[in-house]
Amino acid sequence: MKSSILNRVERLENECNFINWLLAQRFIESLKVDELEAYVRYGKLPEPVPTRRSDLDRLDRDRLLKRRQEDTRHYEGRTSDDLQRFREKGLWPEELGKLHYSKRNGCLYVEWRIEEGPEKGCQTE
Repeated sequence: MKSSILNRVERLENECNFINWLLAQRFIESLKVDELEAYVRYGKLPEPVPTRRSDLDRLDRDRLLKRRQEDTRHYEGRTSDDLQRFREKGLWPEELGKLHYSKRNGCLYVEWRIEEGPEKGCQTE
């Protein structure tokens, strides 16, 4: 009986998390570009808060669950610094890098190095 109660609680928590994700995502996707930029930059929501339809309204539950799983995988493990950097530069930390070519012991090595620089591209040694 105890395990069935725990399973039920876990299912309810998952459903609650899904609904919270759906409402937040639906709201964000209903914003116009200028409203979204103001929200990102200043943390201000438009007044009155819009009640427009979202593209998510056309998806069935299975597609919504898949979309939530993709979002979870994408954002899982991101730090607040990662999110702040993405807001400022539009790039994730792993995208802030360059290909670095080098030769060691007669072999060509290609590495992706994460660098905090304004330019992106190829670099040779």
